[in-house]
Amino acid sequence: MSELISESDLAAYVNGQLDGDRRKAVEEFLATDPARAAEVEAQLKQNEAIRALFGAVAEEPIPARLQPLRIARAVRQRRQRQIYTAAAASVVLAFGIMFGWLGNRYLTGQDDAGDALANAALSAHQVFAAEGRHAVEVAANEEDHLVTWLSNRVGTQLMAPDLTTHGFTLVGGRLLPFEQGSAAQLMYENADGQRLTLYITAGAPGTPEVDYASAGALHTYYWTSDAIDCAMVSDLPAETIRTIATSAWRQLVAAI
Repeated sequence: MSELISESDLAAYVNGQLDGDRRKAVEEFLATDPARAAEVEAQLKQNEAIRALFGAVAEEPIPARLQPLRIARAVRQRRQRQIYTAAAASVVLAFGIMFGWLGNRYLTGQDDAGDALANAALSAHQVFAAEGRHAVEVAANEEDHLVTWLSNRVGTQLMAPDLTTHGFTLVGGRLLPFEQGSAAQLMYENADGQRLTLYITAGAPGTPEVDYASAGALHTYYWTSDAIDCAMVSDLPAETIRTIATSAWRQLVAAI
Protein backbone atom coordinates (compact mmCIF):
# COMPACT_ATOMS: atom_id res chain seq x y z
CA MET A 1 0.00 0.00 0.00
CA SER A 2 1.37 3.45 -0.92
CA GLU A 3 2.17 5.73 1.98
CA LEU A 4 -0.02 8.36 0.34
CA ILE A 5 -3.13 6.24 -0.08
CA SER A 6 -4.68 4.69 3.02
CA GLU A 7 -7.38 2.07 3.52
CA SER A 8 -9.63 4.94 4.61
CA ASP A 9 -9.02 6.66 1.26
CA LEU A 10 -10.05 3.50 -0.60
CA ALA A 11 -13.14 3.07 1.55
CA ALA A 12 -14.12 6.70 0.93
CA TYR A 13 -13.53 6.21 -2.81
CA VAL A 14 -15.79 3.13 -2.90
CA ASN A 15 -18.49 5.06 -1.04
CA GLY A 16 -18.28 8.07 -3.38
CA GLN A 17 -16.94 10.37 -0.67
CA LEU A 18 -13.83 11.70 -2.46
CA ASP A 19 -13.67 14.70 -4.76
CA GLY A 20 -11.05 16.55 -6.75
CA ASP A 21 -7.37 15.89 -6.19
CA ARG A 22 -7.84 13.13 -3.61
CA ARG A 23 -10.09 11.10 -5.91
CA LYS A 24 -7.59 11.57 -8.75
CA ALA A 25 -4.76 10.41 -6.46
CA VAL A 26 -6.66 7.23 -5.58
CA GLU A 27 -7.40 6.53 -9.24
CA GLU A 28 -3.73 6.99 -10.13
CA PHE A 29 -2.75 4.60 -7.35
CA LEU A 30 -5.27 1.97 -8.53
CA ALA A 31 -3.90 2.24 -12.05
CA THR A 32 -0.53 1.04 -10.71
CA ASP A 33 -1.93 -1.81 -8.60
CA PRO A 34 -4.17 -4.18 -10.63
CA ALA A 35 -4.86 -6.49 -7.69
CA ARG A 36 -6.10 -3.69 -5.45
CA ALA A 37 -8.00 -2.15 -8.37
CA ALA A 38 -9.83 -5.45 -8.85
CA GLU A 39 -10.80 -5.51 -5.16
CA VAL A 40 -12.09 -1.94 -5.33
CA GLU A 41 -14.06 -2.74 -8.48
CA ALA A 42 -15.63 -5.74 -6.73
CA GLN A 43 -16.67 -3.55 -3.79
CA LEU A 44 -18.18 -1.00 -6.18
CA LYS A 45 -20.21 -3.77 -7.80
CA GLN A 46 -21.36 -4.95 -4.37
CA ASN A 47 -22.58 -1.44 -3.59
CA GLU A 48 -24.44 -1.36 -6.90
CA ALA A 49 -26.07 -4.71 -6.09
CA ILE A 50 -27.24 -3.45 -2.72
CA ARG A 51 -28.63 -0.24 -4.21
CA ALA A 52 -30.38 -2.20 -6.96
CA LEU A 53 -31.95 -4.53 -4.43
CA PHE A 54 -33.10 -1.96 -1.91
CA GLY A 55 -33.10 1.38 -3.74
CA ALA A 56 -33.35 4.40 -1.50
CA VAL A 57 -34.02 2.23 1.54
CA ALA A 58 -30.39 1.06 1.53
CA GLU A 59 -29.23 4.65 2.07
CA GLU A 60 -31.56 5.42 4.96
CA PRO A 61 -30.97 4.71 8.65
CA ILE A 62 -33.33 2.13 10.10
CA PRO A 63 -35.86 3.63 12.55
CA ALA A 64 -35.00 2.53 16.05
CA ARG A 65 -38.38 0.91 16.62
CA LEU A 66 -37.87 -1.41 13.62
CA GLN A 67 -34.36 -2.77 14.25
CA PRO A 68 -34.78 -6.57 14.20
CA LEU A 69 -31.91 -7.89 16.31
CA ARG A 70 -32.63 -5.40 19.08
CA ILE A 71 -36.30 -6.33 18.94
CA ALA A 72 -35.52 -10.06 19.05
CA ARG A 73 -33.22 -9.54 22.03
CA ALA A 74 -35.83 -7.46 23.88
CA VAL A 75 -38.53 -10.07 23.31
CA ARG A 76 -36.29 -12.88 24.51
CA GLN A 77 -35.38 -11.00 27.70
CA ARG A 78 -39.04 -10.22 28.44
CA ARG A 79 -39.91 -13.89 28.09
CA GLN A 80 -37.10 -14.86 30.44
CA ARG A 81 -38.38 -12.40 33.03
CA GLN A 82 -41.99 -13.53 32.43
CA ILE A 83 -43.22 -10.00 31.92
CA TYR A 84 -44.00 -10.27 28.25
CA THR A 85 -46.54 -7.48 27.92
CA ALA A 86 -48.67 -5.99 25.17
CA ALA A 87 -45.83 -3.59 24.44
CA ALA A 88 -43.57 -6.53 23.62
CA ALA A 89 -46.24 -7.92 21.30
CA SER A 90 -46.29 -4.69 19.34
CA VAL A 91 -42.51 -4.88 19.01
CA VAL A 92 -42.78 -8.36 17.57
CA LEU A 93 -45.38 -7.14 15.09
CA ALA A 94 -43.08 -4.34 13.96
CA PHE A 95 -40.29 -6.87 13.59
CA GLY A 96 -42.47 -9.09 11.43
CA ILE A 97 -43.34 -6.39 8.91
CA MET A 98 -39.81 -5.06 8.61
CA PHE A 99 -37.25 -6.49 6.17
CA GLY A 100 -36.06 -8.79 8.93
CA TRP A 101 -32.34 -8.75 8.53
CA LEU A 102 -32.05 -5.03 7.69
CA GLY A 103 -31.84 -3.65 11.26
CA ASN A 104 -28.40 -3.22 12.77
CA ARG A 105 -28.65 -1.61 16.20
CA TYR A 106 -30.36 -1.94 19.55
CA LEU A 107 -33.47 0.10 20.39
CA THR A 108 -31.39 1.92 22.99
CA GLY A 109 -27.73 2.03 23.82
CA GLN A 110 -24.86 0.85 21.66
CA ASP A 111 -24.35 -2.46 19.90
CA ASP A 112 -21.92 -4.94 21.33
CA ALA A 113 -19.53 -6.87 19.10
CA GLY A 114 -21.89 -9.84 18.72
CA ASP A 115 -24.84 -7.79 17.51
CA ALA A 116 -22.73 -5.83 15.02
CA LEU A 117 -21.32 -9.11 13.71
CA ALA A 118 -24.74 -10.79 13.42
CA ASN A 119 -26.29 -7.80 11.64
CA ALA A 120 -23.46 -7.61 9.12
CA ALA A 121 -23.60 -11.36 8.49
CA LEU A 122 -27.38 -11.31 7.99
CA SER A 123 -27.16 -8.41 5.55
CA ALA A 124 -24.36 -9.98 3.54
CA HIS A 125 -26.18 -13.32 3.36
CA GLN A 126 -29.38 -11.67 2.14
CA VAL A 127 -27.53 -9.89 -0.66
CA PHE A 128 -25.26 -12.66 -1.94
CA ALA A 129 -26.87 -16.03 -1.10
CA ALA A 130 -29.51 -15.47 -3.79
CA GLU A 131 -26.90 -14.70 -6.47
CA GLY A 132 -26.28 -17.14 -9.28
CA ARG A 133 -23.14 -16.39 -11.29
CA HIS A 134 -21.77 -13.79 -8.88
CA ALA A 135 -22.41 -15.45 -5.53
CA VAL A 136 -18.67 -15.44 -4.73
CA GLU A 137 -15.55 -13.57 -5.84
CA VAL A 138 -13.21 -16.58 -5.70
CA ALA A 139 -14.58 -20.05 -6.39
CA ALA A 140 -13.88 -23.21 -4.40
CA ASN A 141 -11.56 -24.56 -7.11
CA GLU A 142 -9.08 -21.88 -5.96
CA GLU A 143 -9.48 -22.63 -2.26
CA ASP A 144 -5.80 -22.22 -1.37
CA HIS A 145 -5.67 -18.78 -2.98
CA LEU A 146 -9.01 -17.84 -1.42
CA VAL A 147 -7.91 -18.74 2.11
CA THR A 148 -4.53 -17.01 1.80
CA TRP A 149 -6.07 -13.84 0.36
CA LEU A 150 -8.82 -13.62 2.97
CA SER A 151 -6.43 -14.39 5.84
CA ASN A 152 -4.14 -11.55 4.76
CA ARG A 153 -6.96 -9.06 4.37
CA VAL A 154 -8.92 -9.98 7.50
CA GLY A 155 -5.77 -10.08 9.60
CA THR A 156 -6.03 -13.54 11.13
CA GLN A 157 -5.33 -17.09 9.98
CA LEU A 158 -8.41 -18.55 8.29
CA MET A 159 -9.38 -21.82 6.69
CA ALA A 160 -12.49 -23.08 4.92
CA PRO A 161 -14.17 -25.50 7.34
CA ASP A 162 -15.04 -28.90 5.90
CA LEU A 163 -18.82 -29.23 6.18
CA THR A 164 -19.26 -32.26 3.91
CA THR A 165 -20.39 -34.42 6.85
CA HIS A 166 -23.35 -32.05 7.13
CA GLY A 167 -24.08 -32.27 3.39
CA PHE A 168 -22.57 -28.91 2.43
CA THR A 169 -19.68 -28.18 0.07
CA LEU A 170 -17.76 -24.94 -0.39
CA VAL A 171 -18.96 -22.67 -3.23
CA GLY A 172 -16.29 -20.02 -2.63
CA GLY A 173 -15.90 -16.73 -0.81
CA ARG A 174 -15.50 -13.00 -0.95
CA LEU A 175 -14.01 -10.07 0.96
CA LEU A 176 -16.40 -7.60 2.59
CA PRO A 177 -15.99 -4.40 4.63
CA PHE A 178 -16.72 -4.58 8.35
CA GLU A 179 -16.64 -1.55 10.64
CA GLN A 180 -13.01 -0.33 10.54
CA GLY A 181 -11.62 -3.48 8.93
CA SER A 182 -12.52 -6.38 6.65
CA ALA A 183 -14.55 -9.57 6.84
CA ALA A 184 -14.56 -12.84 4.94
CA GLN A 185 -17.74 -14.50 3.72
CA LEU A 186 -17.55 -18.20 2.85
CA MET A 187 -20.55 -19.72 1.08
CA TYR A 188 -21.62 -23.38 1.15
CA GLU A 189 -24.35 -25.27 -0.70
CA ASN A 190 -26.00 -28.69 -0.35
CA ALA A 191 -27.41 -31.03 -2.98
CA ASP A 192 -30.83 -29.35 -2.73
CA GLY A 193 -29.37 -25.94 -3.53
CA GLN A 194 -29.77 -24.63 0.02
CA ARG A 195 -27.03 -22.22 1.01
CA LEU A 196 -25.39 -21.12 4.22
CA THR A 197 -22.75 -18.46 4.72
CA LEU A 198 -19.98 -18.14 7.29
CA TYR A 199 -19.01 -14.54 8.09
CA ILE A 200 -15.60 -14.18 9.77
CA THR A 201 -13.67 -11.25 11.22
CA ALA A 202 -10.61 -10.92 13.41
CA GLY A 203 -11.38 -11.11 17.12
CA ALA A 204 -10.94 -8.27 19.59
CA PRO A 205 -10.36 -8.12 23.35
CA GLY A 206 -13.63 -8.34 25.25
CA THR A 207 -16.07 -10.71 26.86
CA PRO A 208 -16.58 -13.84 24.72
CA GLU A 209 -20.16 -14.16 23.49
CA VAL A 210 -22.20 -16.97 21.97
CA ASP A 211 -25.75 -16.24 20.89
CA TYR A 212 -28.52 -16.94 18.41
CA ALA A 213 -30.80 -14.56 16.53
CA SER A 214 -33.51 -14.89 13.90
CA ALA A 215 -34.78 -12.38 11.38
CA GLY A 216 -37.70 -13.50 9.24
CA ALA A 217 -36.82 -16.86 7.68
CA LEU A 218 -33.11 -16.47 8.43
CA HIS A 219 -31.33 -17.85 11.48
CA THR A 220 -27.84 -16.97 12.65
CA TYR A 221 -25.64 -18.53 15.28
CA TYR A 222 -22.70 -16.30 16.21
CA TRP A 223 -19.81 -16.14 18.61
CA THR A 224 -17.01 -13.73 19.48
CA SER A 225 -13.62 -14.26 21.10
CA ASP A 226 -10.20 -12.65 21.35
CA ALA A 227 -8.99 -14.74 18.41
CA ILE A 228 -11.82 -14.77 15.89
CA ASP A 229 -15.46 -13.69 15.48
CA CYS A 230 -17.84 -15.74 13.34
CA ALA A 231 -21.51 -15.88 12.35
CA MET A 232 -23.28 -18.59 10.34
CA VAL A 233 -26.49 -17.66 8.52
CA SER A 234 -29.07 -19.75 6.67
CA ASP A 235 -32.79 -20.47 6.43
CA LEU A 236 -32.17 -23.98 7.75
CA PRO A 237 -33.76 -24.90 11.12
CA ALA A 238 -32.12 -23.15 14.06
CA GLU A 239 -30.82 -26.34 15.67
CA THR A 240 -29.29 -27.46 12.39
CA ILE A 241 -27.47 -24.13 12.10
CA ARG A 242 -26.23 -24.47 15.67
CA THR A 243 -24.79 -27.93 15.00
CA ILE A 244 -23.05 -26.96 11.77
CA ALA A 245 -21.77 -23.67 13.22
CA THR A 246 -20.24 -25.45 16.19
CA SER A 247 -18.37 -27.77 13.84
CA ALA A 248 -17.12 -24.83 11.76
CA TRP A 249 -16.05 -22.89 14.86
CA ARG A 250 -13.96 -25.78 16.18
CA GLN A 251 -12.15 -26.12 12.87
CA LEU A 252 -11.45 -22.38 12.61
CA VAL A 253 -10.07 -22.16 16.15
CA ALA A 254 -7.87 -25.20 15.57
CA ALA A 255 -6.34 -23.50 12.51
CA ILE A 256 -5.26 -20.35 14.36
